[in-house]
Amino acid sequence: MALDFNIDAAFDEKWVIIHFTDYIAMRNVIHEPKWKLVNRNIDHGKVSLSMEDFSRIMEEAIRKRIESGLPLSVPLKMPSLGAIYRGNKELPESAENPSQ
Repeated sequence: MALDFNIDAAFDEKWVIIHFTDYIAMRNVIHEPKWKLVNRNIDHGKVSLSMEDFSRIMEEAIRKRIESGLPLSVPLKMPSLGAIYRGNKELPESAENPSQ
């Protein structure tokens, strides 16, 4: 799943290891002191994370992906679910003029 978000992660028994640039890109909105890069174990540009912390990084990656697709364009006139089910994408008259 991490590769879907361009995060190259290596897993071992205890740690998930990612490049520090991936870490910085995803943690920039997390403001707790433990998330500062200076407070992490870094070896040759790789950051070691617990599975729980890696899950939090992935949450952030998912949030960014969703936000990058917003706002979605929504048509002013939407067909009713019944019309879609029947294969008729035209709006019924009552939906066009709800005061009737």
